[in-house]
This record gives sequence, structure tokens and C-alpha cells, in this order.
Amino acid sequence: MPVLIALFIVSILYMIAPLINNLLLFIVFYFIIYSMVFISFPAVNSGTANTSPAKQRGLALGTLGVYTSLGRASSTAVMSPIWESFNISNTFIIAGFLIAFLVIVLYFITKPGSQQPVVNGSPASD
Repeated sequence: MPVLIALFIVSILYMIAPLINNLLLFIVFYFIIYSMVFISFPAVNSGTANTSPAKQRGLALGTLGVYTSLGRASSTAVMSPIWESFNISNTFIIAGFLIAFLVIVLYFITKPGSQQPVVNGSPASD
């Protein structure tokens, strides 16, 4: 859930960023955006490590790294033509909408609260 919340905040900030005309305010926005991104990394790594069997954690985290790299490469491939066809402001707005859409889809696919986290091979207690 922290990852989805952070990404949703990033999507909103991406949509607002083109409206900012003040450099200091833009730097603050940039700081907030990357704070949300950096919140996501440990949450995803911890979730992957905790839900993987101990013998397969290296493989799981390596696979996560591959998927992260593929996501970065594919986002560049998707957003580059948008940047070239429109302008940087529209690129940020479109990226914000795409991220928000994906967060909403992931929210309904994962159904938070329906799965009990697994810690060290057994269900976690409250």
C-alpha cells in the first residue's frame, strides 16, 4: 500500500508540475517526487524479500531488478514519442495520468487487505 500511495502522489505532482513557474517551488516539487519514489524502493524490496522463500530471495530480488530495468526502458520507449509529438508540459501531464491509471488498476488487482503478508514462511501476526 505505501508504494501505491507514493505513486499516486507522484502522478498528481507530475500533472501539477507544468503549472509551476517558480524555480524554488519546482525544486521542492522535485524533492517531494523523488521522496515518494525512494519510499517505494525499500517497500518493494522488503515485500519481495519477505514473501520469498529464504532459499530463493536472491533470485526474487534479482528478478525484481530485471523488471525494474524493463519498466524504465519501456517507459522511455513509450514517453519519447509523446515528448517529440507534443511538448514537455504535456509529457508530464500524460505521464501523471498513466501512472494514476496504473495505480488504480493495481489497487483493484491486488485488493489490499485480502492477502495476509508472509514473514519467514509463515503468516504475519497483527
